[in-house]
Amino acid sequence: MKAPSGASYRVNGYVNSDNLVERVETWLGENLMGDMHIVANYSGWRDFGGGVLVPTQIEQTRGGWPFFEVDVTNARGNPPNLASLAPQPAPPAGAPPGGGGPPGGPPPALTLTKEELSPWLWRYTTGAGSYDSIVAEFDDYIMMLEAGQSQARAQLYIDEIKRQFPGKPIRYVWNSHPHGDHTPGIPAVVAEGATVIAQANAVEFFTRALNTPRTLLNDTLAQKPRRVRVDSVEDKRVYTDGTRTVEFYHIYPAPHSNALLVAYFPQEKILFQGDFSVNPAQGGGMQPANDHVRALVPALAKLGLDYERYINVHASAAAQTKADVAAAMNAVAR
Repeated sequence: MKAPSGASYRVNGYVNSDNLVERVETWLGENLMGDMHIVANYSGWRDFGGGVLVPTQIEQTRGGWPFFEVDVTNARGNPPNLASLAPQPAPPAGAPPGGGGPPGGPPPALTLTKEELSPWLWRYTTGAGSYDSIVAEFDDYIMMLEAGQSQARAQLYIDEIKRQFPGKPIRYVWNSHPHGDHTPGIPAVVAEGATVIAQANAVEFFTRALNTPRTLLNDTLAQKPRRVRVDSVEDKRVYTDGTRTVEFYHIYPAPHSNALLVAYFPQEKILFQGDFSVNPAQGGGMQPANDHVRALVPALAKLGLDYERYINVHASAAAQTKADVAAAMNAVAR
């Protein structure tokens, strides 16, 4: 089996003097982390009875970061109830009998629409299920806030930016937090030469991930490799050309992420944030705020951010306001 780039996969195994496996490593192409190095270490081999040796400690890292750790306290070879211990997963709804790939064929084409928020700000969206971006036009460059969730959506936004602002480079791409549904589009923007803006707790992760070789992938960044730079935001950072301004703030403590940022446009009184969703309730009003929103609201009050428009990266069905957030905070679960 070949990688998307056409390169061959490689697996290395390491056996000790007792012919016991100590380490297995391989590399897989991963959207953000490039040639992601996967290492599994096995130690503390023990016979729990039956003459079968098993490792009592299993540790795996991915991209150099801890991924999981297992302590084995008991084991049995070929148990008679294997089918109940590890049942075969059910096929996806709508899948053809016997497999044959995902149901429904390829995903539908994305259709971009734009909302002008001010003469220099636009919200890019693909409608229901979208991961929205705000595109900011500064004097001599473009800043893209959030990268579209998938590389396909990010590329759609990039292509529109080039049409809308010919000759202006995309100098920055801002990330609200490094969760896996908010990072996949970043490589496409980095391939344009953009610097990543991230909270300080995520800088090492992005720097290491995006600067890893991409020999197993054939995406835009693999075709146009660049050494990425990451701008760090500690508590607050401001970007301005003297006329237009955006401010980034670290929201902490918050249960969602320790690298959570919000973007605030002071002149327009617009707040742009990642996962602090407020949702309409059936029959009117708003659903009660979740724990993330309940952490955000006092943090914004402490910062003194006076906003009117409340924009979520996860597309909302209708425009939301500070009043909607207040209604969610005051709503009572039924």
